[in-house]
Amino acid sequence: MKIIDVTSEVFEWERPGIWNGGHFYGPGRLHKVTVKTDEGIEGFGWNGGTAAERPLNVFPPFVEYFRDLLIGRDPTETRKIAEDLGEKHIKILGPGGVNTQVLAAINIACWDIKGKALGKSVHQLLGGAQD
Repeated sequence: MKIIDVTSEVFEWERPGIWNGGHFYGPGRLHKVTVKTDEGIEGFGWNGGTAAERPLNVFPPFVEYFRDLLIGRDPTETRKIAEDLGEKHIKILGPGGVNTQVLAAINIACWDIKGKALGKSVHQLLGGAQD
């Protein structure tokens, strides 16, 4: 299985501002990454949130940057992808911040693909409920 496309969308909606614990939460905002494979499986990764200072409009260009590095890769190799895109690019893009959030959405989408390909939920892939 190979990745053939990676796309990104930002969703925003109005809602009343909320103060919570000294932090202001404004409009609702989410970032969605879609990873498509040559086998027709699509994986979805979501992140973002409502924090007023989080600039989700800068996420899609980061996804576009990583897109070319993901095309042709096996999405089930989540650890290898995380190592290659995270550790190897940290010197270029810096630790944390937008870089880490975008990679998290890509990683979640790849786990979604892995679960769909195996017919299992991601929670089952991660070991399921424990006593």
